[in-house]
Amino acid sequence: MALEVLNCKPPGRLTNILAADSGEFTDQRVLVKADLNLDVEESGQVRDPFPLRQLIPLIKFLQRKGARSITLIGYRGEACGVPDEKYSLAPLKEVLETVLDQPVVFIPEGVSDAADIAIRSQEPGRVLLLENIRFHPEEIGVKELPGGLKIKVSYDALNDYRYF
Repeated sequence: MALEVLNCKPPGRLTNILAADSGEFTDQRVLVKADLNLDVEESGQVRDPFPLRQLIPLIKFLQRKGARSITLIGYRGEACGVPDEKYSLAPLKEVLETVLDQPVVFIPEGVSDAADIAIRSQEPGRVLLLENIRFHPEEIGVKELPGGLKIKVSYDALNDYRYF
């Protein structure tokens, strides 16, 4: 049985994906997708910030290389295309500020025009944290409605999100 690739698009924007040590980052906006699926207590305290601490060498490296901004994206939990406070990345902001010893800008809108404006307007070297990407139905391809019903996201909506 042959495998068929459906809805294949040329990589276009994906050509700028590089390993951290292989590029020039001076005055570039860098997007880092990271494992942010950490346990957070009901009080908002992160139980084990170890995965966040593992990001610090990469962030510092990018800052030393002159990155204009470093935007962190990731997810927590099983959010199914709708915002859910218990899966928010907001509690990670304070931990990141502590381990980085610098302010971190949290963007509650996640991937959006507002985020794009915020990213473009930051001072050089700034670290930004976007809200949980799984709050966007386009990230996982479905949206869960009240009652557990799941609907697929349209192909056009997926492309608009992917090529934002």
